[in-house]
Amino acid sequence: MSTLTHGQRPAEQRASGRGQPQAPGQRRPYLVMNGATMVAIAAIALTVIGILYLIQTSEVAQLGYDLSRLQTQRDALTLEISELEYELARYESLQTVEEVALTRLGMTPMSNYEFIEIQEPAQRNLTIPQPDEREPQSFFERISDAVMGVGAAESEKADTSRYTLGEVKR
Repeated sequence: MSTLTHGQRPAEQRASGRGQPQAPGQRRPYLVMNGATMVAIAAIALTVIGILYLIQTSEVAQLGYDLSRLQTQRDALTLEISELEYELARYESLQTVEEVALTRLGMTPMSNYEFIEIQEPAQRNLTIPQPDEREPQSFFERISDAVMGVGAAESEKADTSRYTLGEVKR
């Protein structure tokens, strides 16, 4: 018979850690969740969330700086395009073309010129020759040609008889 003093527990109760005797064959739990463990897990979770928040905030700030830089670059390029369009319009003006022709290229204004009359063609409405008549292809020949990449230059559905030289018949 053993005598227990105040504050001592039997060996069985100390082994289980819960104050209840452990049955033989029953395993002790691997992780005991008490208040300190829960506080530690919450602190780790809050730390990870805080770090992720700081990373996200710095990423957003970096993207804001990149956006500002790109907008400044776009504005500079828009200004350069406007300047180039102005310069192009200046060089396209007849006055500038004449000035360049006279000064840089050494040309002189034309003084002796004649107009030449050209007669209208005798036959105004020219006909377009009709394509050669071919025998129609079977369905399988058309599929074979489509798979092999063989095509026709003319469309059978195109009505070329309504077109003439320079105008469209209605």
